[in-house]
Amino acid sequence: MIKATVLAVTAVFLTGSLGFGQVLQPPIPQATFRFRIQATSGNPSEVFAIARYLNKQGFDVSGYDVTVGQVEVVTGASGLSKIQELGLVGFLVTQELRPDSRYLNPDRLAEKLQGIQLTYPQITRIERIGTSNQGRPILALLVSGKAGHGRLMSKGRPSMIIDGLHHAREVMTPEVVIGMAETLLQGAQYSEGLQDVLNRWDFWFIPMLNPDGSQIVFTSNSMWRKNARSDERNSIHGVDVNRNYTFKWRACNGSSTSKWSETYSGAAAASEPETQALVQLAEKERPSVYLSYHSFSELVLYPYGCSGSFPAERLMVESLAKEVAAKLPRDSGGGSYIPGTPWQLLYDVDGDSMGHMSGTHGALAFTFEVNTEFQPPYELKAPTIAKHRGAFLHILHRADNNMLTIRVFDGATQAPLSARIQFDSIVPRNGELPFRTDVDGYFHKILMPGRYGVLIQTSDGRRAEKVIEMRGERQLLEISL
Repeated sequence: MIKATVLAVTAVFLTGSLGFGQVLQPPIPQATFRFRIQATSGNPSEVFAIARYLNKQGFDVSGYDVTVGQVEVVTGASGLSKIQELGLVGFLVTQELRPDSRYLNPDRLAEKLQGIQLTYPQITRIERIGTSNQGRPILALLVSGKAGHGRLMSKGRPSMIIDGLHHAREVMTPEVVIGMAETLLQGAQYSEGLQDVLNRWDFWFIPMLNPDGSQIVFTSNSMWRKNARSDERNSIHGVDVNRNYTFKWRACNGSSTSKWSETYSGAAAASEPETQALVQLAEKERPSVYLSYHSFSELVLYPYGCSGSFPAERLMVESLAKEVAAKLPRDSGGGSYIPGTPWQLLYDVDGDSMGHMSGTHGALAFTFEVNTEFQPPYELKAPTIAKHRGAFLHILHRADNNMLTIRVFDGATQAPLSARIQFDSIVPRNGELPFRTDVDGYFHKILMPGRYGVLIQTSDGRRAEKVIEMRGERQLLEISL
């Protein structure tokens, strides 16, 4: 059965009858095929093992569906032959040549954001945070009670960054990010609690971090994953934007050094304009929470991506991931999302945005893998947004109620001070950067209830030691030095 499938697909691939002969200029590697490997038992642990095995074999493992015990790869005819050689059983998945045109592409996203800003002019602002390789704007929507004040950096306010479409073929993710923005905006119309949150937080929504990749998906190659980085001959090979961040870049074989690989990490850390846009925004905002939407596999992932590594606040991150996963039913209706690290549930990942936000800024960071395919029927948009709305609000509620804000200032001049912050019970073990105040002398940190010793130090030797008792409510600690 597998052999016949391989021969048939090879013939189709060579004749180009699937319509993949047309490519953008400059040329893009031809699209390939979706193939699902069937686990013999259907046990989740076997599914995880197959995914890791295929990843080590060099396959583009796009995700899995534990409800039916299948792992999907995106590959070509030679890959199908290799699957046969490995003795794996599966089937070819029929795929559309283009995603449903109702999904957001770069042009329609810009129109959507403009419509939101016109509807909520006092509490939203559109920012161009970067420009892609092909000159497209990378757009962010700021939702905040201070949005109309025209200032990028907040003063004394925690921030949350929410993004989608690191990977171009994951077309549901911009819809979910927009849905979370509308959850806040519409909810604040009738909820005093959400109104209060908007007056105290800044929310940055980046629905489409990779607009060039999105354009490729909607015009020539529906399974394109990377950005549009090209070589000296103007041939597009692309970089995996989610393997290009500075924290743990190329640290654990969780990416590839080959520019033709789907997980190519780039010529250097943060070499890509998409990565730079998010890194620079995060450096200004110092996010307390970071949420990134991907597809697929119905997972709630938390740091880190390299085997055996966990964040210093593992207990808090794991417990919240379990709570959130339980609130996310699978598309099939049976069971809920699975929580864990990338290396536990998928494979090693390095240079990813979630690890960067946690390791560089101490953010509470999660990645959501939505749905059970990259481009599900558009009719799944509304239920996907609906289920993630509850998970998003749960994280926001927990973060808001467990926020410690530290303000450090000069006692004589009242000027803000730059300082490092240390907690006695948070011991970094994975090269995380020290916690530090922003340009206004503020540091915001989500902490589980409990007693914490805090050390505040400036570069000129001034220091203070305090003990703080977190009780599940917001607290402000002012330090005059």
